[in-house]
Amino acid sequence: MTMERTGAGFKQLGLDDLAKRQAALQAELQRRTGLKDFSLRGSLLPEGFTPEPARLHPCLEGNLTHKWLLVNGGRSKQELLSTVSALTAGIGSNAQFMSESSEFTTQPESHTRELVVAPVGVLVPHPRGHYATTVEIEQARDEKGLEPVYAETAHQILLQHGDDLKVDDVIWMSMKPIAGRSGGPGVFGVARGRDGLWLYGYWAGPSGDWDPEDRFAFFLPQVTKAA
Repeated sequence: MTMERTGAGFKQLGLDDLAKRQAALQAELQRRTGLKDFSLRGSLLPEGFTPEPARLHPCLEGNLTHKWLLVNGGRSKQELLSTVSALTAGIGSNAQFMSESSEFTTQPESHTRELVVAPVGVLVPHPRGHYATTVEIEQARDEKGLEPVYAETAHQILLQHGDDLKVDDVIWMSMKPIAGRSGGPGVFGVARGRDGLWLYGYWAGPSGDWDPEDRFAFFLPQVTKAA
């Protein structure tokens, strides 16, 4: 008797565990390919299927300190800042200035992105000087296929994942800089002190030095489904 390698076929054999795995595999194939009508027979995959490319550079495997799904957008900057102010122990003066700047914008539509956090020492293991510079971190980000986060991402981390931050944790954003109080380029940072969560703004000029243990947040590239 020839038995199809489908969920129904496995169930006929009493292999419910394999039937569940098969259903999960078909759901994952549909998610990655966008194809709705296909069955797995033998070892054949649906026509047009392309495996999802690896989005995490090998040097980052096992070296991330955090990996989150983060909802961005759908709130005005005033609403976002007000909510963060109510939640946190404080907002640094530079972060407040940057959040109120015309350069600070939020995404118009709500959507989810995958965010990863990695130490500078992993991103730039051999800096030209004693410490890695902002430019070197940005170059490493691009070389490793990571993407800058939005201006609002630090605020969203505090709202959605603040409970995941431990005391003395500090995470800086790899983002398009926003001018701070001094007029120089700045990036946001999130932290948990002994008194609670904080939002900071820090100078991030091209020659800025970053310790190997400093950590930066990035987006993974988005997956584009097949038409």
